[in-house]
Amino acid sequence: MSLIEAVSLLAGANPGVTLLVLALASLVEYIVPPFPGDTVTVAGAVLVVTSGLSLPGMFIATLAGSLAGAAIDFRVGVLLARSNDIDAPPTRFASRLARSSLVRQALDGAERSSRAFARWGEVAIVLNRFLPGIRAFLFVAAGMGGMRFGRVMFFAGISALLWNALLVAAGVALGANLDRIQSAFQAFGLVAWIVVGLVVAALLVRWVIRRRRAGR
Repeated sequence: MSLIEAVSLLAGANPGVTLLVLALASLVEYIVPPFPGDTVTVAGAVLVVTSGLSLPGMFIATLAGSLAGAAIDFRVGVLLARSNDIDAPPTRFASRLARSSLVRQALDGAERSSRAFARWGEVAIVLNRFLPGIRAFLFVAAGMGGMRFGRVMFFAGISALLWNALLVAAGVALGANLDRIQSAFQAFGLVAWIVVGLVVAALLVRWVIRRRRAGR
């Protein structure tokens, strides 16, 4: 969905329906990462500037959706960790996961990574709204790593508020020029993916170096 299509869709809807769509889009993008939730959120910010959509309503709707999606991801992480914990009472979901050897192998590696993530995960949670495509996995890792739910939601809320403030600022600066707004956020997304790729590459290099040193 393009930004122009999203704006056209939301502009013709009742304001209450628009806010509901913004909330649902913010939620779904945490559960189905390919979903273009950011595009819908940007469209909402444009409508705040160009069509008088309620600014507090837009902030509340997207914040509520983001926190709901993050909470679901966090809970999935907790359940995944429980499925890999022999001392924890199994749930139906955990039991089903435990039957797959492939899942078990993945969980072994994910659990080690999530414990490391818990050490600096609050920074990643604050940045999650600025990281397209991987934000859902950050909350799953937070759940697996044993981070406190309240703190995770607190930092997730800060991230959502900062992101929405950026969107509204872009809408004020660029007005109704949707092509410029879309180009700006496509460029931002590209830069974000490059940064994520560099971080992942650096972590892989670090892991390889440690493995080689340990093998000596």
